[in-house]
Amino acid sequence: MQKVKFELKNDELSVINQIIENRINQQSLPTPETKLVESIIYELADKMLKKFITERMNVKAFKISLKYHQAYALHFILRDFQQVESKNPYINMVVLKIANQIHEQL
Repeated sequence: MQKVKFELKNDELSVINQIIENRINQQSLPTPETKLVESIIYELADKMLKKFITERMNVKAFKISLKYHQAYALHFILRDFQQVESKNPYINMVVLKIANQIHEQL
């Protein structure tokens, strides 16, 4: 199975975890695409939270590897978040950076 790899820093991973958590708590229209993402989101959230715990003391960027379907779900969530757009420019920059890193490999 194809893996998607990209680099993150702790603060960027924290932003991603917050976005995933918000998405889990959000009600969405039941389209086939959103149903697919929702079926993957808990697996993705678990993996990202474990990575955050293991890398919490790391000050350097670290690599993360996701299965293709996990990367697709994360990319979908990030692109969906971009439609809403946060008032915080740092969060917007992190979302754009990571979404682009994933998109290059999808």
